[in-house]
Amino acid sequence: MPTPTRKEVRDQVVEKIKAITDEDNLAENEDSDLQLDLGMGATLKKAMAVPYTKISTKYDNGITVTMSDAGKCQTVKDSIELVFKRAQGVKK
Repeated sequence: MPTPTRKEVRDQVVEKIKAITDEDNLAENEDSDLQLDLGMGATLKKAMAVPYTKISTKYDNGITVTMSDAGKCQTVKDSIELVFKRAQGVKK
């Protein structure tokens, strides 16, 4: 697939977060804190590397999202930005 738009990645990331947290409204808000607002602990944030990688690697230049990087995400926006960069092949 060609390089994704941010909105395209955003929609997919939010969908994954909604499925895990069951917090539809808060997951839609990019400023929502993954731990405080959505109840995602450190282990769950790291485990999101798997669904994030499934999103990023479906694109031509996409690379994997590491557990370490996924675990560093504090907000929904951080998660979206991480997956968007990885989908474009950007490591850092």
